[in-house]
Amino acid sequence: MCFKVDKKLIFSSAVFGLSVFSITSQANSFIATQLNTLGGNVSRAYGINDHGQVVGLASLYGEQSSHAVLWQPGVKMPIDLGTLGGSSSFAYDINNNGQIVGSASTGRDSHAVFWEPGSTTAIALTNLVDLSSFANDINNNGQIVGYESIVPARATQWQTGSTTPSYLNIPMVHSSVANAINDVGQIVGYVSHGTSDIHAALWQPGANTEINLGKSSWANDINSIGQIVGVASFDSGVNHAGLWQPGSTIPINLGTLGGDMSIAYAVNDFGVVVGGAKTLEGQGHAALWQSGSTTPIDLNTLVSLTSGYLELALGINNNGQIIVQSSDNIAYLLTPIPANVPIPASFGLFSSAILFFACFKLCTRSRVA
Repeated sequence: MCFKVDKKLIFSSAVFGLSVFSITSQANSFIATQLNTLGGNVSRAYGINDHGQVVGLASLYGEQSSHAVLWQPGVKMPIDLGTLGGSSSFAYDINNNGQIVGSASTGRDSHAVFWEPGSTTAIALTNLVDLSSFANDINNNGQIVGYESIVPARATQWQTGSTTPSYLNIPMVHSSVANAINDVGQIVGYVSHGTSDIHAALWQPGANTEINLGKSSWANDINSIGQIVGVASFDSGVNHAGLWQPGSTIPINLGTLGGDMSIAYAVNDFGVVVGGAKTLEGQGHAALWQSGSTTPIDLNTLVSLTSGYLELALGINNNGQIIVQSSDNIAYLLTPIPANVPIPASFGLFSSAILFFACFKLCTRSRVA
């Protein structure tokens, strides 16, 4: 959900105003790769890292169950990550080290789980006699966030290497959920102090109280520089995708595709946002917002599918690859065609050198098999 890049690359982009990722609004800007199932008819992608590894779920033959899966770049069939003995499991995120988090069933309850790189053995993050729990996100430091379905639901964090959950201390809360954590340790999600007061929340590292990001809102993701995306209720009274800039508690309205609703699910470290928005006809389409733009682009205008259409975009990495869900219940990986991700040539020789060495450092990091 949160995708990180070398801090020197971020620094050079900020200082010299580089637009490192940009998509031209034209047909066939992406190559769509179908993410196959385990023999069934359904696949869903929830997380992607900067290596292009994708996690989610895929149904088995007969549609009797779905298992958490890992799709490796260039490999046609997904890897079945198994369960905790039950019939189903889900993989929600994968970090750049190849560590995966999600939930898996025991046959009675679902529990937050963790998979080591290269392993198909789910490690439970909670006591299996407890109530259900879910791990939603993992950062590159191995910190995990999610929630436990006690009454009320409670936002939960697991420190690196620990299977012992800790609760985000929020007094007098009806329920809370942690959806994402960045490498700084900032956490976002939502908090409810009652049925009439649900708001997006930001927890700073070590803080015991959340920062209220506005009534009738929730936060889905946060990137390395602190930009937050989700949904907020604006003056019109309808829910639109929202973007919170670092330090601000006032969301920016990201608009729709002509309809009355939109949602932002993920933001990469260059400020590119993906999610979904309704069209004028009332149909939900996968959408992309360029960095700094409040005008969504319909991803269906940038890619060709053999059938169906793209309903929702759930993740984007720092290479501009996007995971989307189609109307046919099949997930796709959208990879930008190189001509559509230009690095502007109008910056000086000095900034070029900085960008080169930052990219060199990023690309020479050890790759996950």
